[in-house]
Amino acid sequence: MRATHRIQPSLPIGQIPHKHALQLRLIAQILDGLPQLQEQVLAYLVPAQVRRDVGRDGLSAQQVLRVLVLYLLLKVGFEQLEFHLTDSLTYRAFCLPGVGNSSPKRACLQHNISRIRPQTLQALHRILVEQAV
Repeated sequence: MRATHRIQPSLPIGQIPHKHALQLRLIAQILDGLPQLQEQVLAYLVPAQVRRDVGRDGLSAQQVLRVLVLYLLLKVGFEQLEFHLTDSLTYRAFCLPGVGNSSPKRACLQHNISRIRPQTLQALHRILVEQAV
């Protein structure tokens, strides 16, 4: 099953007094205000001819978008990204895995991020740069 947003509650992004945590909070606010970008990601994750309401729960479009942002910020491989999502409460809160859920594995991260098209990536970069300026 795929959805735009995760239904299960997740951890709030911690109020750690560090510039990286503040940056993640601001990016989260920007991403939450862009439902059209999340819909675009969902369209890439689930083709039009596939039902979204059946099957095992997959990462939501919102989660994939946030994982992508984290992947671009950290500039690490998928194995390291898996480690950071497992190890860091701040990163887990940013990526919204849900309370009690395990972090996505390397293969899941790679599979989902690779489905995002360059047009969406370009739109994401443009929006984040505009907001930063």
